[in-house]
Amino acid sequence: MRNPIAAGIALLLILSLAGQSCGGAAIRLSNHVSLIPGPVNGVSIERDDARLVIYGNGNLFDLYSLQDAVSEAKISGYHGWAGRMGDLINSLQKVAANKPDILVPARGPVIRNPGEAINLLIERLQAIYENYLSISAGRWYFKNNYDVLAQRVLGPDPKVKWMPWAEVIKDKPPEWIVPIGNSRLIVSEDRSGFLIDCGSRRILGEVIKLRESGKITGIDEQWIRFYPYGQKARPGQTVQISLKAFNHSNVPRVFKVALNLPAGFGAARTTASVTIPPRTEQQVDFDLLVGTSIEPGTYVLTADVAWARWNLSHWTEAIIEIE
Repeated sequence: MRNPIAAGIALLLILSLAGQSCGGAAIRLSNHVSLIPGPVNGVSIERDDARLVIYGNGNLFDLYSLQDAVSEAKISGYHGWAGRMGDLINSLQKVAANKPDILVPARGPVIRNPGEAINLLIERLQAIYENYLSISAGRWYFKNNYDVLAQRVLGPDPKVKWMPWAEVIKDKPPEWIVPIGNSRLIVSEDRSGFLIDCGSRRILGEVIKLRESGKITGIDEQWIRFYPYGQKARPGQTVQISLKAFNHSNVPRVFKVALNLPAGFGAARTTASVTIPPRTEQQVDFDLLVGTSIEPGTYVLTADVAWARWNLSHWTEAIIEIE
């Protein structure tokens, strides 16, 4: 949804029509799950010769906005990629059950083949989710929970082609892979370390011990990142976030940053440019404005980063939980 304000105004106008008539047709409201957290009202206009369904947030603008916790699978918002997809599919099926002749999305052209369009969207959603489940590392830690995730989106008997475990490292990894909790430290021949998924200060403490003991010589940190990675906020609040970048080259570089804001967020500025000297880290600060009517849930902020001839789309992300 590119313009949440306009869509919201459209919904308000639609809701004000409830219980009235339109050209002799009765107007009926029904609840559906939206792309963003919380329900969105759908409106059907019924008459003898046609049924017209107007479905708020009918366009699937991006997959990031479906991130959410899945309580029945005991999956938090942090791990809940496309957590609302099952509810979204159920909602689309309810719309299809009304056998509409026309769909008028909040964004985009009028859809004159609703059944075909809805079936195609559901088919694509299930295909991408099945692909995600098949390769997700989360199944290593939450195997039974992932069976629940599969059933919510793919049906009671899901056929997921799970990627097989890597037998070489399943039970005893080689010496150059050091497990630390849910993190993995890959150690090179010169004892430089590459740390994958550093999720807590305890893990960082263990890495420091390895460096002090001489088992590793150092860690090259994430060179472009948001700070803080996760934070909580309330509707109407302004939150600060920084994008930090390290220039590994031997010459100055101009880094250009463009924020990709979640629906319901605003910012005093969404783009910035910074010149970073060689072997130096600098940061760009942003003030994010949380909409006053935004629903509680987990929202994902991403940034495009470009320099020289490279353009990295959605290169880094941060999570903002609205309470």
